[in-house]
Amino acid sequence: MLGFGLGLASIAFWMVAQIPQLVANYRRQRADALSPWFLAEWLLGDTFNLLGCLLKGDQLPTVVFTAQYFICMDAILLMQYMYFRALQHRRERTFAHRARRRHHWRDEGEGLVGIPGSNRTRRARAAGAAAAAGGLTLAGVVACAPGTAVRPAVRPGGAAARRLLGGGSLAASRPGSTLRLATFLAQRLPLWARDLGVALGYGSCVLYLLSRVSQLYRNAVRRSAEGLALSMFFVAVGANLTYGASILVRAHDWPEVRGALPWLIGSLGTVALDVAILLQALAFRDGKPAAHAAPPRQSPAQAADGLHEPLLSVPENGPVHYQTQ
Repeated sequence: MLGFGLGLASIAFWMVAQIPQLVANYRRQRADALSPWFLAEWLLGDTFNLLGCLLKGDQLPTVVFTAQYFICMDAILLMQYMYFRALQHRRERTFAHRARRRHHWRDEGEGLVGIPGSNRTRRARAAGAAAAAGGLTLAGVVACAPGTAVRPAVRPGGAAARRLLGGGSLAASRPGSTLRLATFLAQRLPLWARDLGVALGYGSCVLYLLSRVSQLYRNAVRRSAEGLALSMFFVAVGANLTYGASILVRAHDWPEVRGALPWLIGSLGTVALDVAILLQALAFRDGKPAAHAAPPRQSPAQAADGLHEPLLSVPENGPVHYQTQ
């Protein structure tokens, strides 16, 4: 029962892990705190994890479902990142154009002509809503697609995998499609497919570790962790610890541990790097991102004209300090 409870706790942690970062990005209207490599490697790692589960053929339906959910959440987070990056570039171009127009009209002795922003704001909000709707639609389609859950295949290692990954009581969902896919995997896939599944598991482990290294490097370059939802990493630590503990509690001998070794390394290995990110954020808590360095000193005349308005900042959507929710 202890291992079963730890497995459920891990699933519960992962179901909400990325929500704090999505909320933080929306509040700040920017996602520059995240490394794009972190997001891409995380998405690819979860993809390898799902393919490895399917090819091994001895994973519970809940394991496959949560792997699909991870991919959907990764895709939503990546789309949000790309949207806010495009929005930030457009703002920079707008402010650069505004500064040039101010300079031009000042030279001609005419008044400053403002640039209305209400239409741009409405278009940005509409684009954000469309991107969010598209991401949620993709999540629903992938998660609800028929035939994607896998019952444990009848193999010598199947019982060990069931003990490791949560017990058979959760394997009753979608019985018809599950049984058909399990029969196909058990009878049609060659033996090398299981080895390929293990290899993909190790690949996902490496990608998970590299994703954290990419985020550590991003924080070091910025000299700040502002914009990161630290609660996401706290929850990730809890999820990985409970998942790794559930494997160790249910393992009765070394062969069982060895069968789940890629997922064990991937979970417990990232705990150390997640803790490193949290410590890095603590070390940089009083620093400012390199992109938000103070502007150069201005003369009183320049300050009055507003010619040196920062081009990389948005006053109405200024940076918000990260919060641990």
